Amino acid sequence: MIYDIAVIGDGIIGLSIAYQLSKESSLKIAVIGKNSYNNSASLAAGAMLNCFAEITRDSFKNQYTKSKFDLSFNALDMWPDWLDELNSQVDSSKKVRIDNETFVVLNSKSGKLDSDNFDTMTTALKEYKQPWQFVDYRDIEGFDPSEESRPLRSIRLDKEGSIESGKFINLLKQVLESKQNVTFVNQIVNDINCNFYGINSVNLDNGEKVSADKFIFAAGVYTQNLLDKLPQINERIPRVLSGTGYAAVIDQSYENKIKSVIRTPNRSGACGLHVVPNGENLYIGATNNVCFTPTTQPKMGLLQFLMNCTIEQINYRLYNSNIIETRFGNRPVSVDTFPLIGKTSMDNLWVVTGTYRDGFHQSPFIAKNIANDVLGKEANIDPLFLPERDLIVSMKDIEDSIEETSQHYIAGLIEHSFKLPKLFPEESLRKLFVEKFRRVYDELGISYPLSPDILFMFELDGQKDDNMEYFKNYKFTRSLEVISNDNVA
Repeated sequence: MIYDIAVIGDGIIGLSIAYQLSKESSLKIAVIGKNSYNNSASLAAGAMLNCFAEITRDSFKNQYTKSKFDLSFNALDMWPDWLDELNSQVDSSKKVRIDNETFVVLNSKSGKLDSDNFDTMTTALKEYKQPWQFVDYRDIEGFDPSEESRPLRSIRLDKEGSIESGKFINLLKQVLESKQNVTFVNQIVNDINCNFYGINSVNLDNGEKVSADKFIFAAGVYTQNLLDKLPQINERIPRVLSGTGYAAVIDQSYENKIKSVIRTPNRSGACGLHVVPNGENLYIGATNNVCFTPTTQPKMGLLQFLMNCTIEQINYRLYNSNIIETRFGNRPVSVDTFPLIGKTSMDNLWVVTGTYRDGFHQSPFIAKNIANDVLGKEANIDPLFLPERDLIVSMKDIEDSIEETSQHYIAGLIEHSFKLPKLFPEESLRKLFVEKFRRVYDELGISYPLSPDILFMFELDGQKDDNMEYFKNYKFTRSLEVISNDNVA
């Protein structure tokens, strides 16, 4: 099988890139994937189209965090036209709509970090002249938290909403299946063949081979499996880890139903508690644990934590709701937590991964610009996030990392309803965690400041020793000289 372009990955970003490329009718395009979204981030996503609601106090800390925010900001205004374009190509029964409106509630079921994130969010909304306003939480439809979880402040974001992830992916697939120049290859890539210039072909698990002039790796967390087969560039690209998130879909068996996204600010190394309308049902999410390899089964304790938080902080009546399904997905997150987007030093390879919790929302912007770059057109791709790069340092130093992680840890404890004895001041608890994470760094023997999401990896039961051993040997700086053709196997 010979194509002009092969897109490896059939999640939201891979499909979106393939669609943009398919507009060039003379091109033959292959979309390679197993036609199954088990454990993938795309289908497990709540698909909140959130930009400003995702802001934290560090979102504008330096040029790297600001550029990361810009990816989401650039995608925000693209969604209405993007969806209209796709909807125009299917029957009315297949059309998908955006549920507008997001409420962000600041309650006291977390640490002071939430307040900092909330304040940074409202400041940015003012500076970017976005439509928003403070609201009385009692006016939010379907929102009825427990007394101890009543919000301190609440805001409504008019331009940010959600879309049903499964329906939107099916819409994308149906549009692509109608294109004569697009072929779906329902297989997994198990080997890569290189020539003097770059990739020549890939071997599939059914024994067949796909050849193409250009290749795009957009397989989410599984992109790392592909990069592992390319030692000539693998060590030059920050490793892709798995940010595992758990979620559930429940029914709303009471009259005052939730009809808009309701969420907290991002907190404790995760994306904050959120509920998203899902037809007549309700999506609730999401946890976050970073691991080396994708998770294949949900954890009971994390699902229990998610359910408890939803009942306490969103609506106590959800206690009687029926669980329709549980979901879990593996988000692609790089070691430095910044995306990997753009062309590699191999002549015909582009990599798109590491978007972490923002991939669904950012997909129209990323897809348009990657497609333009592949086609030799003008593209808006930030060079800061090119795949082959040194690790981005977004924190001042190790002490900054330790302090930040300790605050995230305390925020997580508070959300777990942890309470200190009255004679034990909070500052003493903070110092305990500072010392705890300082010992982690001492054992690692590294000088690179890890983000809280990554440092939390050393808290995972049964994985701490393996994680410790890996990071002890990880190359936190890498040689980035241009690869010569002699080095391409």
